[in-house]
Amino acid sequence: MKQAADTLAAGMQVTPNVRLTSPLGAGGMGAVWLADHTGLSTRVVAKFMLGGGLDSSTGARTRFKREAEAASQVKSPHVVQTFDYGVTTEGVPFIVMEHLEGRDLAAEIAARGALDPVTVIAIVSQVAKALGKAH
Repeated sequence: MKQAADTLAAGMQVTPNVRLTSPLGAGGMGAVWLADHTGLSTRVVAKFMLGGGLDSSTGARTRFKREAEAASQVKSPHVVQTFDYGVTTEGVPFIVMEHLEGRDLAAEIAARGALDPVTVIAIVSQVAKALGKAH
């Protein structure tokens, strides 16, 4: 039997409009891929629920779907926009989200060193705004 991660490959059509291009990252429970949204002519990110036997767990699938639903309700420039949720023909749950260019905070600190207080305040303020919208 194929593992869920083995079903993901560049060129795979996740939906009629979303085609995988390259992996961005993976962990024990999921994988994130860069994809093309052909209907919107833009890059998106597809997050997949994988591994640990969780992809067949009803509880895990329910939590993943709730994550997609909750994320789609948050309207803020500080939160990634969610475009779609579904299950591939191979049975792998996915979420399609906005693709953001840039580096994560760890990479930014590694590149720049310690951040100055003004930058830290700006980052914390934006995170607080995102959390405020989410709650």
